[in-house]
Amino acid sequence: MKLINNPVNTSKSGTYEVTYEVTDKEGNKATFTRVVVVTEAPVISGKTEVKMEQHDDFDVLADLSVNDKEAGNITKQIKIVSNNIQLSKPDTYKVMDKDVSKTPKANNKELPRTGDKTSQTLSWLGLACIALGSLLFRRKK
Repeated sequence: MKLINNPVNTSKSGTYEVTYEVTDKEGNKATFTRVVVVTEAPVISGKTEVKMEQHDDFDVLADLSVNDKEAGNITKQIKIVSNNIQLSKPDTYKVMDKDVSKTPKANNKELPRTGDKTSQTLSWLGLACIALGSLLFRRKK
């Protein structure tokens, strides 16, 4: 079998025709043409930074939208396949989703480091200072 024509460019969406040719022992030829359609990957858009406090509820799909050139808005069809977010730990996390359109390509969107960066020790220390100050103030009266 011989590949006669293969203009497929997977980095550019479009319709391409691929032509094959085969010749038997007697010299008889047959050709076959296949149509290959290269589609664009869906586009994920939304807020690039989400700020929240530690222990807040977090919806990984909030404020995101996914649009596919062929299928349109497919946000409601998104399924999360990887989510390693630990809400109690400020950090930068990656959430991977795979759209359910005909484009079998996963897109990654990195969520920035969020949450309260102060330690709980400082919070407790501050609370203790306020309580001690209140006690000293009351004793002085």
